[in-house]
Amino acid sequence: MISIRPESLDDRAGVGRIVTAAFRQDAESKIVDAVRGTPWEVLSLVAEEDDTLAAHVLFSAVTLDDPRRACALGPVAVDPPRQSKRIGDALIRAGIAQLRTDGWQLVFVLGSPKYYSRFGFVPAAPHGLHYGSRELDRAFQVIVLDGSRLGSGGERWIRYHPAFG
Repeated sequence: MISIRPESLDDRAGVGRIVTAAFRQDAESKIVDAVRGTPWEVLSLVAEEDDTLAAHVLFSAVTLDDPRRACALGPVAVDPPRQSKRIGDALIRAGIAQLRTDGWQLVFVLGSPKYYSRFGFVPAAPHGLHYGSRELDRAFQVIVLDGSRLGSGGERWIRYHPAFG
């Protein structure tokens, strides 16, 4: 059985292990460490399977020229032996539901459009929203949580925590 809850102090070492194993490098784990406990941290959730830490997702604040409350999803990591069990899906859905409840209006993600569209993410570039460089436009997506419209007036560049560099 899968249970999802906020990350606790006792989870930190396990989260680091899972994130490093899932990405086969420690760059994403360093991002989690840099954001954790700062004003940029919005929501950090873990999933447990049979009382064992199985996955982690981080949502962090972003800045953009828009009055709406916006954050970004990622990294999301599932322990490799537990991948392909939809644990990551459950974790992302729980995070989005909590963000909606907490009044967040926009969530951005940089990742596979095929994967993230199942959660309601759409390409951000047609709405004038960009991150990093135009080369990332194909993978940069957004979901609106409050029913507002994205619009397409002008270009806005989203800025993540500097650790995402």
